[in-house]
Amino acid sequence: MKTHLLLIAITFGALQMFAQIAPSDFIFQTTEHYEFSGTSGINPSLSDARFEPGNADFSFRIAFTPKATTNLQFIIDKGNGPHSANPGWCLAYENNNLYFRIGGNRNGTITKSIVQMPFIIANYLNQEVVVAGTFERSTGEVHLYLNGDRSTEMFPTANTFGATHTLMTSDFSISNATFPLTLGSRSDASNKFTGTISDFKTYNYVLSTTQMTTPPADYLFSETEAIEFSGTNYEAISDFYPNTGSMTILFCIVPKITSAGSAIKNIAGSGNTTSTGSGWNIMLGEGYIGLRTAGTTTTGNYRASARIPFADATYLNQEVFGAAIIDRANNKVDFYLNGTNADTELGGYGPTSNILDTDKKIISTSKFSLGQNSADGNRFTGTLKSLSIYRRALSAHELSAWKTTTTNTTAPETEDFTVTTSNGFILVTGMNKYDIYSLSGQMLDKKKQFDNGVYILKTMNRTIKLIINR
Repeated sequence: MKTHLLLIAITFGALQMFAQIAPSDFIFQTTEHYEFSGTSGINPSLSDARFEPGNADFSFRIAFTPKATTNLQFIIDKGNGPHSANPGWCLAYENNNLYFRIGGNRNGTITKSIVQMPFIIANYLNQEVVVAGTFERSTGEVHLYLNGDRSTEMFPTANTFGATHTLMTSDFSISNATFPLTLGSRSDASNKFTGTISDFKTYNYVLSTTQMTTPPADYLFSETEAIEFSGTNYEAISDFYPNTGSMTILFCIVPKITSAGSAIKNIAGSGNTTSTGSGWNIMLGEGYIGLRTAGTTTTGNYRASARIPFADATYLNQEVFGAAIIDRANNKVDFYLNGTNADTELGGYGPTSNILDTDKKIISTSKFSLGQNSADGNRFTGTLKSLSIYRRALSAHELSAWKTTTTNTTAPETEDFTVTTSNGFILVTGMNKYDIYSLSGQMLDKKKQFDNGVYILKTMNRTIKLIINR
């Protein structure tokens, strides 16, 4: 029986050998389990730039378990810990209080702000707590949450833990290029934490109250088990439609027959996209591949679409990477083929435009289906290797990475090696000369235990995208 993952972010599991990008709404995460004895801290081995909020909004969320009542312990520090006059930020415990302190640099002058919260550490020993902090530029406010609650936060007006509460707007930068982000101690390796950190994320926006305890789920649906469609079978899943919101569908297919004449086959869809219906579907045929949407209210219907020329014979038995976007912020739909929308036609498949009507809903009473349009069939023949649906319009940068790199049949096949994973480690057998990169292009320590996410393995002749799940 096939298992589908619903309402989840990236989860741990087996290695996937086809290309897949898993965009995230956060700028850094680690879900590794770190144990601190009070004698050491760690610097996460990712680009420091990911931890530099600069002049933008900023949030963090951390789950930790304190195991000692030592009076001064730094849980996180990004430069502000060694001296409160430094730019940066930190989370620390002292005298039965938690402190979230920031230092902002404006033209060489440092301004500090702080929020504190009662935290009798003896009451929380060996218990996991979730602490989150936010810094909103429009108001200049900092806030601190304990297990989703900020009702006990306080804003010192007199010097407390090296700072007073001050409003700092966008002209203050809280970046610090001198000190790396450190978990479990100050950035200068003092005032160490004793306990466990099991989850840590930073964000470039202000988290909502709900997100303080439940991290944002980035995608709505993911199918990563290859499904064969013969032109007669399909899979009905559930109800997935964007209503008045945005949505992105990423998919990888291998077409097995050509669509002659006017025959249109549906790779996936939900509902009826005719002129009197409502829903969405990804279509293949008439020399094109693309997305068609239909929306309705009590006052009428509208349709919008985008498609790209698609020569069936060229792509027969080849991997094809597609991306369909419903973008409410810009009131349009778009379509990418193998990482580019350069040849996209705005309209077609009935609709003459890609413009959305913002006050109309894209909904459906039919279940979302794979291998057909749930309303009228027209079933696909080929392999669906993966499909993911996101609750937002992915950026052009994210979409450009959604293209074939793993099974390029023209790549030299002079290397004989295998790649497996075990508990977050990438294990390469039969090859010594290889490197591991993040999606942003930074070379990583290939012997480390990796967080959940997407990584690139490069050898002299091969480039492989990997999904690390555990």
